[in-house]
Amino acid sequence: MPRHVYLFPVLDTGLPESALAKQITVLASGLKLQISNVSGNAVAEIGDDLSVMDFSMTDGYWAEHRRREIEGFIHHPAETCPERTRPQPIEEWTAATGWRSSTIIPTARQSAPRK
Repeated sequence: MPRHVYLFPVLDTGLPESALAKQITVLASGLKLQISNVSGNAVAEIGDDLSVMDFSMTDGYWAEHRRREIEGFIHHPAETCPERTRPQPIEEWTAATGWRSSTIIPTARQSAPRK
């Protein structure tokens, strides 16, 4: 049985899909999860206490967002996307607490400027 389960937000690219942690890196302060799906990637950092410390979308995610804008599936530019500033829901489960909901505001550190 898992110790901790995380459900990260469904992102704005308009594609119904699942995302999985494709790469887990051990950091001095916890873990870094590379979360991948066909819309690009997100990165989550998990602290030593297993709480979500940081969440951001990668350059690949923003490139896919812009492609979906051009196709007419997304009706706002990546630069003003609510996912940059709106708190994103994160669901966490442990055997001790059951399911708990929290939110995190994504960081913009991995967003690429529009060309």
